[in-house]
Amino acid sequence: MHTRERLARSSNGLPSLAAWALSAALAVPTPAEAGSTSVRAQIDINEVPDVLVLASKTAASFAEVGTLGDLYAKARVSYGNNGAYAMASHLPARFGAYAESIWMDGFTIDGPGGTGLLEVHVHVHGTLDDLGAPGSHGPNAFYQLFVSDTPMSCDFDGLSCNGSLAIPMVEAINGSRTLTAALPFTYGKTFYLASFLGAEVLGEGEANFYGSAHFGATAPGGAALVGESGTTYALASSVPEPTPAALLALGLAGCLLWSGGPLKRPGAALRSAPAERA
Repeated sequence: MHTRERLARSSNGLPSLAAWALSAALAVPTPAEAGSTSVRAQIDINEVPDVLVLASKTAASFAEVGTLGDLYAKARVSYGNNGAYAMASHLPARFGAYAESIWMDGFTIDGPGGTGLLEVHVHVHGTLDDLGAPGSHGPNAFYQLFVSDTPMSCDFDGLSCNGSLAIPMVEAINGSRTLTAALPFTYGKTFYLASFLGAEVLGEGEANFYGSAHFGATAPGGAALVGESGTTYALASSVPEPTPAALLALGLAGCLLWSGGPLKRPGAALRSAPAERA
């Protein structure tokens, strides 16, 4: 399912009892867990009214499933940086590969009191191979940014977090896009941001956004933003592109962290993931 089809399935489709039995309920983050990251990689067959999940992995920083050159998905995440890749080769459109990447962090900006505006830039870079369009056979990619006064839970299958949209969903991205927002905040009051990137393919094509998206923010006076995770984020005007060596290191680290786990239905909520099994 592409983005719009998956939203429709979330409200209309009913998973099988066996799939529900295999699903794991993930807790809504508490304030102590406000800084959190999560990824999912999944391959499945869209058989109305159910989705037959062939393989699905969720993890804190890296996940991959499938076979490269056939049906494959991988996702990575770190604070301020998302990455997602999906591909399918010469398959019917009901075969899907999906990769989703989410980070969430809390922020408190100290100052003279009153309100201010936070300048946000998100640089999204990647390629679709032009074989498809949203909701049809082929590849798609999307990005969105959520904001809330409280820690958020996020739904991979519903493609949403329970906050307000600071940057509404942009999809069918191909190439480079810089998305911007000016977010009002109150000095001394904590707020939360959740960055959500996805890549998906139905049947045939490649959506390569593994080196994207890059988040930057600038507080009034040109100050950098520091999250509850301890991360100091790039300034909005200087969102960095990762070097090939850095991306290779991220991929190798993810491969070391990856481990098998129980099959999960779509719809897992974002939380602070436990330590990966050795």
